[in-house]
Amino acid sequence: MKYSLFVITQEDIDETAIMDFEREKIYIRPFIENIEEGMTGHFYYEITNGNSPEEEDVNPYNKIEGIHEVLKMIHELGSFKLVILDSEKKVQDLLAQEHGNIEKAFTSLTQEKVDLDNLLERYPHMIDTNRIYIID
Repeated sequence: MKYSLFVITQEDIDETAIMDFEREKIYIRPFIENIEEGMTGHFYYEITNGNSPEEEDVNPYNKIEGIHEVLKMIHELGSFKLVILDSEKKVQDLLAQEHGNIEKAFTSLTQEKVDLDNLLERYPHMIDTNRIYIID
């Protein structure tokens, strides 16, 4: 099984931190494809852990500790949202349904508020897909 992972932050992730994770083959890329013009206040990133930055999916059982470190680093910036989609639900399809408005596209997903420790304990073995985790 593969996932798509996205994070929504209120702070931009430092380029140096992004490059540090790339050395470990964990890629954090700004996600701007098909996002409605003029949307501000949030930063959207896609996280992958494949052999190259072009891979779009996350193998949840690959580089678990690395993904945990990414989530910890993002949490240091403040609260964030983690969006997890399974292979049957594509972000491009959600965006198309909402004419590129990513906020509306993600509102169709179930939301769950968790703290970081709970999220890390659950990822990847007890994580639910097609869900937004709100981490304070």
